[in-house]
Amino acid sequence: MRFGDKLIKLRKKNGLSQEDLANKLNVSRQSVSKWESNNTYPETDKIVQICNIFNCSMDDLINDKVTDIEEVERKEKNNLNIALDSLLEFITKTINMLSRMKFSSILKCFIEQVIIVLLLAFIGMIISSIIPNVICKTLNFILSGRYYTVYNVIKGLCQTIWLIISIIAIIHIFKLRYLNYYDEIVEKEKNVFSRKVKENKKEETNTTTSFERKDEEKIILRDPNHEPFAFLSLLSKIVIFFVKITIAFIGLFLVFTLTLSLISLVISLSLSLHSLIFAGATLTSLGIIIAHIIVLILIVNFIINKKITAEIPITILLVAITIAGIGLGIGLLGFKNIDFIGFDEKSIKENEIDLTYKDNMLIMNTWEHNYEIIIDNNMSLNDIKVRYKYNPDYYKISYSVDYSYDMREYDTYLTSTNNFPKQFKTLLDDLKKNTIRDYSTSEFNNSMKLIANEETINKLMTNFSKLYLFEQEKTETGYKISNVEFRLEEDDQGCSAYYSAATDTLTCPSWCEGKKEKIDTSKGQIIKFYCATSND
Repeated sequence: MRFGDKLIKLRKKNGLSQEDLANKLNVSRQSVSKWESNNTYPETDKIVQICNIFNCSMDDLINDKVTDIEEVERKEKNNLNIALDSLLEFITKTINMLSRMKFSSILKCFIEQVIIVLLLAFIGMIISSIIPNVICKTLNFILSGRYYTVYNVIKGLCQTIWLIISIIAIIHIFKLRYLNYYDEIVEKEKNVFSRKVKENKKEETNTTTSFERKDEEKIILRDPNHEPFAFLSLLSKIVIFFVKITIAFIGLFLVFTLTLSLISLVISLSLSLHSLIFAGATLTSLGIIIAHIIVLILIVNFIINKKITAEIPITILLVAITIAGIGLGIGLLGFKNIDFIGFDEKSIKENEIDLTYKDNMLIMNTWEHNYEIIIDNNMSLNDIKVRYKYNPDYYKISYSVDYSYDMREYDTYLTSTNNFPKQFKTLLDDLKKNTIRDYSTSEFNNSMKLIANEETINKLMTNFSKLYLFEQEKTETGYKISNVEFRLEEDDQGCSAYYSAATDTLTCPSWCEGKKEKIDTSKGQIIKFYCATSND
């Protein structure tokens, strides 16, 4: 291969135009053209510079007996510094390309890479599962007890090899799909620019003129004439469609919150003269509304693929955040004069629900566990009353039933009545007076009373003692229950053991061995049970 032919291949392989190479060598483009057409040879110092540029020896470059361009680059491939330079060049080209791509093109590029990664990962999972299985089952007769060790080693080896192959494949596909095409665009732009420079020089007369290169325009990768992977484009469109659907749902949620913000604005505006809290809430609501509108406009334009200048929306969004922040600060200043109060004693009443005793039934105060038992022998057998003291405008008594360990555990608690209009009116009235109530149930959780005749109480507490340890204090009307602790300790080692507190029995599968023991404590006996695989 002659010198000119090798120079052409080396130049193109390194992504250089004749103009680029000429600039590096401080010669004219015509000189490079003559060298490549084998009409002339460069001077010795230029040959040395060419060797340095392409990282090859002078003998390889000018020796016509070297016919393979790979031979010219053999030293380059074995040079670690050149490999590092190649990696850095790849990264630089990628960054340059992304900086010139439109956002939609970047998004498509990213989605395609993610899809390729997922496909390769899925294939890798199949390969790393099938190959170790086939090998280990084939050699099972000689593996003996080392089957799983060998299996894991082979699986790890397969995963490592496939990871390396996947990384190479992803980089190569990315290079073919994008970087090479980007190089073509850049080469065309350089040629166009060089041609315009020449035309400009020809038109120069006695007056001095200049030609400046315009700012680089955004490019679209890829155009319809360069789509080797149509399925990736289709998948990209599908993913983008679902992204738009997701953002549309987010937009609907923002419409809902915008509506709430408008309601909040109207309410706080009407009350802004009564307190700094409402004045701050007015400004905060206004800022939130403006931010909602801007975000919704951006969402709509994204969905319909309409371009919009980002500077104005971002500026308005920042102003909205500033207004909301100022409003929040004013509102917080208003809290300095707030008094925290409880409910009026007149509004607190004792209320109760009726229950009927059933087999293996017990009753628990869910949040505090402590409660008072009242014995009322005037009540019928099996009739039960659960009583709490609370404000009925805000709370009501509720319960849930847990059937664990073959017991019926009624967990009672206070929950909201959801009487929002009255609660909201009370809240506004309180804020006008610069007061806030404690709306939690903590004030009333300890007020639970369990009422039944003595026989029903005895049955309930017998069942209660099957699951819990507790302290009992005698009172005039019954007794108080306190310091309640769960008495069962389970150590089930994957055998699905089942303990029945109703019958005090432990059930284990036939291939497991179970054990139950009772340990004395100051409060009573703790029941510990476990179920483990039998060594037999």
